[in-house]
Amino acid sequence: MKNLSIATRLRLLAALLCAMLLGIAGLGLRGIAASNTTLRTVYADRTVALSELTEVSRYNLRNQVLLASAIADRRPHATAQYLAEMQSNAAALAKLWERYEATHSTPHETVLVERLKVHRGVFQREALQPIQQALADKNTKEAGRLAFEVMPAAYLPMRDDLSALIALQVDGARRLYADALTDYQLTLNWTMGVALVATALCLLLGYALMRNISKSLPQPRVHGVAGSALADPAAATMSDLLMAVRRVTDIVAAIRSSKAGQAPARPEAGAAANPATDSVS
Repeated sequence: MKNLSIATRLRLLAALLCAMLLGIAGLGLRGIAASNTTLRTVYADRTVALSELTEVSRYNLRNQVLLASAIADRRPHATAQYLAEMQSNAAALAKLWERYEATHSTPHETVLVERLKVHRGVFQREALQPIQQALADKNTKEAGRLAFEVMPAAYLPMRDDLSALIALQVDGARRLYADALTDYQLTLNWTMGVALVATALCLLLGYALMRNISKSLPQPRVHGVAGSALADPAAATMSDLLMAVRRVTDIVAAIRSSKAGQAPARPEAGAAANPATDSVS
């Protein structure tokens, strides 16, 4: 460090500051990227899936309401309308289920989905399709028996699977939020730590640089110019300082006079010292 020039030292300090700023900026960008990834996962894999599962549950409940209405309403044209709406709901359910299966699934979620498929198939084979066939055949008695005796027992396992999948989406979003919060706290701690270390290091290096610069500069020789009055600056009094200043002033005036070609007037030592001593006293 002692062999480096002042310009080189300043360049090193500037380079260190730039490196620290880039490090802090990199930590901030990493935190932003992690937050974006978490938000995208929450939306694409949890929020969208939650919406689709909610719609699946709503369509299933709507179909049961339509079946009960078709059994209670004996008008032929009303039964046809109910059955047509159920067919439309079944097509919408199939599309919703395809979109849901296209989203990312965890291993536990895959197990629940497979179990729901089995229970949904049982519900359609044992309850939904037989009731629709009975209504189409105008056999309302058989349709009523299936609706009140078979359909509730077949629907309950499917309902429980849907509820478990919905709860899993909420729990997954909660865990992602907790992970993002932990990552944010870690990034904040690292950023604050790097900033504090960088500030302390820059202050230390700046102080060392100023000391080296001040040592590299030539020191003024006050006592060599003003005489022996300030040979020991620590023990000098105010009168000694004023006398030294007066002597320096006289020397400067003598130099200027010599340059102008005039003989300087050299005051007596006593006359030069007494005013300063009197002014101090």
